[in-house]
Amino acid sequence: MMLTLIMDAVVAVLLIATIGFAIKLNGRLAALRRDSERLQSLIRDLQGASGAAEDAVSELKLTAADAGRALQNTIDGARTLEADLRFITERGEEVANRLEAGLRIQRDQQAATAAATGNGASSPTAAATAAAADKNSQSRLAMLLKQAEAADGPAGRNEPALDPARAKGRAAPPPREPPSAPAPRPPEPRHAEPRAAEPRGGEPRDAESTPQSRAERDLLRALEARGRQ
Repeated sequence: MMLTLIMDAVVAVLLIATIGFAIKLNGRLAALRRDSERLQSLIRDLQGASGAAEDAVSELKLTAADAGRALQNTIDGARTLEADLRFITERGEEVANRLEAGLRIQRDQQAATAAATGNGASSPTAAATAAAADKNSQSRLAMLLKQAEAADGPAGRNEPALDPARAKGRAAPPPREPPSAPAPRPPEPRHAEPRAAEPRGGEPRDAESTPQSRAERDLLRALEARGRQ
């Protein structure tokens, strides 16, 4: 009898412990199910983020390819522009050399004319020589102006530089005013008392100390009008 009561008590205690353990285990299983649902939701979000990242990488590749093509086109255009600018610079240097040679010849003629006029101002022969030199200088400057205008067109690209010796013997019409040239200034009065040119170190006088002729002023006005265009 006593032993039966003891055994029943032990079984009851064990049942109570088992019930408590079962309740705790049930709570843990419920928490695990909730965590499993959260994990599945997290996996779905991760898959969506992975797909968006792949799409972004594809768009980035396309954008990089487009940017590369645009950059290559820009580089090709820059190279073409560089070649054009180099050609224009070379042509400009050639035209500048021609004009510089023409102005140098004109200054030499003016220096010789001033020297001849200063040595024999009262002689008719000296006056005729000065007039002929002035006319020859105007013709030469007119030819140089035509060469400078032809250098801007297609036919002026292969035109050789005119030899000063050949230009001296050729006649050309007087220089014409370009359409866009400014209003011509009134001609400066001829110096009443011509003075001989003052050479310096075997070279002709500088352009600042040499009086400008009408042909030189016409050429300078044409060059200024072309520079504004």
